[in-house]
Amino acid sequence: MSSEIATNGSAVVNGSDGSPNHEWQRMQRISLTAGFAGVGIFAVLGLTMSAATTGGMRQFFTSYLVGWVFWLGLPIGCMGLLGIHYITGSSWGVLLRRMLEAATRTLPLMAVLFIPLAISVFNKDTSPYPWSSAPETLSNVETEIHELTQKFENWCNPKGFVFRAVLYFAIWGVVIFLINKWSQKVETTGDVYARRYMENFAGPVLFLFALGNMFSATDFVMSVELHFSSTMFALIYSINQLLACFTFGVAIFLTLSLQSPLKEVLRPKFQIDMGSFMLGLCLVWCYMNFSQYMLIWIGNLPEEIPYYLKRTRGGWEYVAYVMLVFHFAMPFVLLLFRDVKLHRGRLRAMAIFLFFICALDVIWWIEPATQRDGGVPVYLLMDAAAIVGIGGIWFWVFLAQLKKYPLLPTQYRSQLPGAHHAH
Repeated sequence: MSSEIATNGSAVVNGSDGSPNHEWQRMQRISLTAGFAGVGIFAVLGLTMSAATTGGMRQFFTSYLVGWVFWLGLPIGCMGLLGIHYITGSSWGVLLRRMLEAATRTLPLMAVLFIPLAISVFNKDTSPYPWSSAPETLSNVETEIHELTQKFENWCNPKGFVFRAVLYFAIWGVVIFLINKWSQKVETTGDVYARRYMENFAGPVLFLFALGNMFSATDFVMSVELHFSSTMFALIYSINQLLACFTFGVAIFLTLSLQSPLKEVLRPKFQIDMGSFMLGLCLVWCYMNFSQYMLIWIGNLPEEIPYYLKRTRGGWEYVAYVMLVFHFAMPFVLLLFRDVKLHRGRLRAMAIFLFFICALDVIWWIEPATQRDGGVPVYLLMDAAAIVGIGGIWFWVFLAQLKKYPLLPTQYRSQLPGAHHAH
């Protein structure tokens, strides 16, 4: 970097000569450029599809939903990981804490980015959700769905959808505010009471993480198919968030670990722990998905079978094969080897790769349910542009939050085992 990170753990915004930290600025410029480029491509594709097809605006907001749901998972999933860390006292949590806390503080951005989606659900021509449509505009299959909707009209309606989303953001916001407030109080004053509050609050944090995801997964994702219900999907949704957040944190940590203060505390044991936890999350993801598939196959219920029929036809079966190989088989094999986990570059590459596979999983949840015209490549391109566009803006905000505080929590360095040497 053009300027060092202070050995006491704080990220220096200015260099030793008083000049700005060009490395932070460069990363923020790149992320903002990628964000604007993604938004521009997404807008062009959306306008083109809107002019070419009758359901173009609906597809525009469906792709927007894909990008928004994926990046919403970062602040929420990081909140869950912080709860796990506080309960277990993990060493990886100490090393990743600043990255996780900075990610949670991006929640206001995701609340602002929810506004276009909230507006879209009040218009049957733009909403990605079938419950927004009037009966006369629906096909025969969709009419059946609309009839089913009447049974849940007190739940699946635009006003209820927006109200619950505001409630989710309010609850998440309070939890994240308290986590960050107590963490900074411990860091600046060493307040033992704030530290105790944080550790005692870890259980409720995980409870609210699980409860919030149970409802938000139903509202934001499962309601794109009203005939489909699954008791496993909220777990799949949560594991995807945790894996995406953990791989993101590991990738950022290993990128910064060549500089002080992180390079002084990094030990082989920590990389092994990170790689092993990544492997564990991949295995849980596979178990949850297999369990959902097995239960639907055994039940053989007509309201559930179409979920997998849509996702194994029309080109989407290849996306399923990609996830089977690269979301489970490849990480299962590679992350068993210590050489992969002990090699900084390989472990970081694996983390980055799994992060993007988690994004592909979100596409596979949403897109096949609402597919109208066009094909998989067109939808994937729009979804990728939405993910990159929202992600570039999100990452710019994340970096702005990350450089505000010390990269290493000095009050928690005692939790890092010092007996693990390089060999």
